[in-house]
Amino acid sequence: MPVGEAIQVTFELVTPAYAGGAEREKCDGLRPPTLKGLLRFWWRALHPELQGRQLFEREAALFGSTDPSVGQRLRVVPGSPWQAPAHDPAGTPEENQTHGYMAYGAVVREEGMSQPQTTVARIHARQKATFGLHLPRTGAEQAHNELIRTLWVLSAFGGIGSRSRRGWGSLRLECDFGNLPDPHNGDSRQDTVALLKKGLEAAAGSALQWSQEPDHTAFSAKATVLIGPVSRDCGVEQALRPARNALLLYRRSLGTGQRGARRGPDGQVRARWLSTGLGGQETAPFGSSFGLPHNANYLRLNPRRVVQVGAGEDLKGRRASPVFFKLLRVGSVLAPVILYLPSRFIPDDIGIYAQVDSGSPARLNYRGDVAIRHFLGTASAFDVTQAGLSGVAWCGLLNMGWERIW
Repeated sequence: MPVGEAIQVTFELVTPAYAGGAEREKCDGLRPPTLKGLLRFWWRALHPELQGRQLFEREAALFGSTDPSVGQRLRVVPGSPWQAPAHDPAGTPEENQTHGYMAYGAVVREEGMSQPQTTVARIHARQKATFGLHLPRTGAEQAHNELIRTLWVLSAFGGIGSRSRRGWGSLRLECDFGNLPDPHNGDSRQDTVALLKKGLEAAAGSALQWSQEPDHTAFSAKATVLIGPVSRDCGVEQALRPARNALLLYRRSLGTGQRGARRGPDGQVRARWLSTGLGGQETAPFGSSFGLPHNANYLRLNPRRVVQVGAGEDLKGRRASPVFFKLLRVGSVLAPVILYLPSRFIPDDIGIYAQVDSGSPARLNYRGDVAIRHFLGTASAFDVTQAGLSGVAWCGLLNMGWERIW
């Protein structure tokens, strides 16, 4: 494609998307502002070296800003919308039952419900939407190359809608990637591994050499990519189950001993807080590294009690999970992929806090990402022992049929 021409892109849903709009029960589809937001996020992920004003200025130079001296820059022109206007507001009972954990928030199961129900409008998988991406003539060649790299990482690792970091709304992009391979074009897991390696080296190679901890979610030398077992059929439920089961079992092994499981280290510390309150120099639960807030509700206690862990003294801040789950097409079936992008977890001026019931919040020390690396199977035995995770019966995904790509 000659530089300067519009980039025509087709976005296909590999998995259903929980993509409710202003009204949660209605779906707006993939709108230009939403698409621009996705592209901005994955462009930033390719630039760990930028921070502060420099990051915003470089981003504005490609995508535009409200500054009159910068203007619109990238224009997103919609073509065809999602092909099927009918939405699936509830999903199948089997999917809701099996994957409610991965779609928590979009799928809820309240007391008295016979089965989980969705709270956000849902779009079926295999729906497509097309867009034209128009770049300004000024600096067209560099902007074109950056945009192509951004589109590739979105196709390889990104999604749309609620719970997109848990495998829902996984996207496949069809466009002219130049010499970048289509990550969904492998006929086998081995093919897909080769495509992802080649694409990562070409699209994110310089970012993957960055040795410092990024200030924002971005690729760096510590980024990790794993691919899981390929499903025997093309069903989303079957393909997502290995990732869902692994995450659920690991979080339970850290937690409160649900369904007869032994109470793990996070469960033990929360039990102590419920009993004696928060003391000084407390440390955040391991599970906090998967995202905040990280709350535990004890519904069976009388009266009901809650332990909250969140960002900021008011506990209203959020930290999205740095672990991305994605389903890629492999021939006629699907394979789960996990991307981990470590970065500075919480700014020092915000901090992590805990609160028991309505008591006073207390600031916590952050343990680091050892729990995530333990889950993936990339943590060293020394790190696991030093952190206090050696008592958790977990062998890591790399010993459970998953393969490390990067």
